[in-house]
Order: sequence, then structure tokens, then C-alpha cells
Amino acid sequence: MTVLPDVIAVSAWYLGIGPGVVAAILSVAFVLFALMVTRFTATRRRERERAAEGLRESEDRFRAFVDYATDAFFLHDDELLVIDVNLQASASLGYSRHELIGMHPRDFDVGLDEATMGQLVDRFAAGENVTFESLHRRKDGTVFPVEVRTGRFQRGGRLYRLALARDITERKRAEEEHERARRLEQEQQSAIAAERTRLAGEIHDTLAQGLAMIVMQLADAEAKLGPSWARAEKPLGLVRELAVESLAYARRSVTMLQPSAPAAGLARAIRDVIDSGRRHFDGTLSFAVTGNAVLLPASVESALAGIAREALTNATRHSGAPQVEVELAFQDGGAVRLAVADSGVGFDVEKVPSDGYGLTSMQDRAARAGVALTFVTEPGAGTEVVASWSP
Repeated sequence: MTVLPDVIAVSAWYLGIGPGVVAAILSVAFVLFALMVTRFTATRRRERERAAEGLRESEDRFRAFVDYATDAFFLHDDELLVIDVNLQASASLGYSRHELIGMHPRDFDVGLDEATMGQLVDRFAAGENVTFESLHRRKDGTVFPVEVRTGRFQRGGRLYRLALARDITERKRAEEEHERARRLEQEQQSAIAAERTRLAGEIHDTLAQGLAMIVMQLADAEAKLGPSWARAEKPLGLVRELAVESLAYARRSVTMLQPSAPAAGLARAIRDVIDSGRRHFDGTLSFAVTGNAVLLPASVESALAGIAREALTNATRHSGAPQVEVELAFQDGGAVRLAVADSGVGFDVEKVPSDGYGLTSMQDRAARAGVALTFVTEPGAGTEVVASWSP
């Protein structure tokens, strides 16, 4: 209690001023110090309050982010009991947050048996993040498919497990539709293959066999008629040639209709048509194949082969061209393009005679098979027939 007066007396003697002045100075100093301490304390308190408020806002934002996420969040303790969920978890299962807290996954996950659950727990314990599909059961008893992703973390010395469950009902429905479409396509392909086999059998057993008999009978007639054959050799020879060509075409059709027909079937069929055409054409016939041959639908192969045959017939018999060029191009993506071009007289596509069956036949074939058909021609400028198809 006597320290302060002594300090004042010593300070007054040292400074050469009165004790009253020293006391006043010390009083002011104490007041200023108290004010500084008070201000410092208030500043620190406001900073702590702002930090606490910021933390609360951050926690609120994170809680809102979690609550309004589209996935259901489940926070589990180390015994897999639910200790917190978000709004989506409650909405997807139909339970309130308080009802879900304390539940075990087996209370609402009906897609996991005890053995699978045990395997998952072992993987959790090993620190593995696991993703799996399961089934969740709502409070009303309905079941829906989910994809669950799990992970674990530690906080405050405790181990927590987080599970995110996503409703995959729409994805499963899309997968089922895709599988249904795949099965339907497979059934359609099987039906098409069966029909192709049936048609091939009918062509072989009726048309091809009949043409083969005609060729054989003509050969037999030639042998029996002897010198008399010469009197009708030209028309009978033409009949035999047409029968042989038609028989070859029928056999090609049978081959192309077989489900296991090779990819080169179209090129071979067109080459046969060209080889046959050379017997009636004095000019030059050229054939080029580009790209890698692919297996085309039977209807497309048949249409393109028929268009090539008809276009080549028109070019060799009616165009007056010295040269006819045929090109078959296999393109990317399974597309194919056929072009038959000549340098002959051409024609006006607007003035085709009503009896122009060849053009109509090509157009009908193309329409049935979904083939795009184009005639590039004009009088005196030659003709190019272009047929193209893409899957």
C-alpha cells in the first residue's frame, strides 16, 4: 500500500517536479493503459465472434450443400449405425431424419445378404473405397435400385464411414430397354436369316433346277437332232445362252441369300454380270473395286447386283458407247457406292418412254432396299447410274 506514494516521491525528486504532478501523470497513464487493454480485448472478442459466425455460415452452407445434393448421404459410426443423413436420404426412403438415425444398413438395404455385408465390412476395414449396386427399401415397402459409394475418414480420434446412394431406377430402365431392343434385333436377324435360307432353298429347288433341266434338255436335243439343229441354231443357241446366264444368276442369288455368305459376294456377283456382258459387247468393259468389302444385308446386295445388271445391259445394248466403266466402292462405316458410267448417247430423264422397264426396275429395286439411286445423264453426254447405301 506504501509502494505507490514512494514511487511518486522518488519520481518527483528525480524529475524535479512536485509530487502532485507525478500523481496526475501516473493516473493518466493508468487510464490510457486501461483503455488500450479494454479496446484490445473488445477487438479480440469481435474477431472471435466474426470467426465463429463465419464458421457457422460455412457449416450452414456445407449443410445446405449436403442436404440439397441429389445423392442420399448416410454418415455411419464404426459400427455402421447411422448418425446423420441429408434431406435426400429421408426423401428417398420415406423416413424422417430422426427415424433414420440409429438404423443399421440392413434395416433398409435389402440387396445385401449377411455374407456380402461381411465382405464389405472387411473391405471397409482395409481402407478400401467401395462402389456397389444394391436395393433400398422405402418405409412403405417399395424397393428401388441404388448405386452406393463408400469411404471412411477420422475426426477427433473417431472413425466415420460415409455412404452416398444414388437412385439408378432410370438407368436400370434404360439398360432393360437396351437389352430388350438387343434381343428384338437378334430375333429379327434370326428371322431374316431363316427367311433368306428358305428363299435360297426355294430358288435352288425350283428356278435353278428348272433352268438346269432346260440346259440339259437343249444339249440332249442338239445331240438327237444332229444336222437338223443347224436350221435353228441361232435362236436355240440364244435360248441356251440365256438359260445358262439365268442359271448362273440364280445360283449367285442362292449363294448371296445364305446367312454365311462371304463379304466379297457382291463384288463377285457384279464381276459375273460383267463377264456375261462381254459376250454381247464389242467395246471395253472395266471393273474396279475399292475399299474393304463388308457383309451387306441380303436385300441391299440383291438390289445393287440387280441395278448393276440392268444398268450394264442398258449401257451395252442402247448407249452406243465404246467403253463402259463399273466401280464398286466400299466406304467407311459400312457404306457402299456403285457407279456404272458410259460415254454413249445419253437420254433425257424427263422423256423416258412409258415402256422403259429397265429404269423402272432399277428404281423399284432401290426403293425396296433403301438404296439411293441417281441418274446423271443428258442427250449426247453419256450416262452414269449411281447407287449408294449406308447403314
